[in-house]
Amino acid sequence: MGKKHKYAVLVSGRGSNLKAILEAAQRGEIPSLPALVVTDNPSAPALAYAVKHGVETCFINPETYRGRKKFGEALIEELGKREIDIVCLAGFMKIIHESVISKFAGRIINIHPSLLPAFRGLGAQKQALEAGVDESGCTVHFVDVGMDTGPIIRQSRVRVEKNDTVESLSARILEQEHKLYPRVIAELLEGRVRLEGGGILFEEVKNNDCSKQGGDMASACLVGVRCRWDGRTRTDPDLFEKFSNGFITPFCPE
Repeated sequence: MGKKHKYAVLVSGRGSNLKAILEAAQRGEIPSLPALVVTDNPSAPALAYAVKHGVETCFINPETYRGRKKFGEALIEELGKREIDIVCLAGFMKIIHESVISKFAGRIINIHPSLLPAFRGLGAQKQALEAGVDESGCTVHFVDVGMDTGPIIRQSRVRVEKNDTVESLSARILEQEHKLYPRVIAELLEGRVRLEGGGILFEEVKNNDCSKQGGDMASACLVGVRCRWDGRTRTDPDLFEKFSNGFITPFCPE
């Protein structure tokens, strides 16, 4: 049996995604509750959800640890005390220092309310409406040193309606966030998704319809199909060899 992962959730505000994570864990959709909830805001409503579920909380005071570097050092120390190895950002408003990203490379994720790479940064829903797009959504991605530029894991789409406001669009996107984020956290904890060589690798996915034909589904990037999100192609010789006599359906892990 592999190592059991311990994860922390970082929050700053209302904590609706944290609530969704905690409830998914209680339903058994995530292997375990978070080992720790960290905040930079001692008044964050999110903390009440953690307390209700018996999850330890930790406040790192940005006034005490001024600057991203010092705050990052304090964060690494607190995570290390609890042997945390996976970090999930859920409405955490401080920019993560590169030392934290390096320490948890391939093990730190975030959820963003747009179909990245479109509409990075704050106000993504407002950006989408101003751009006049037909659809938006949310993205779970690995965190790197850029602003919402890390490798995309999964996405959920939301249609933009003609009469949408920032509030109405945000509410529908949030509904999808509450479904998508727990799913990806479970995959990460169970080792079913990982970052390797700059790309996302998923555990082989069986599809009922395809399996009736003796087929399997594999990430489009892995079978060399051009990815519309970053324009790159990747191939995996082992994958081709494994499925050389079968039927492959490439898909985009959105």
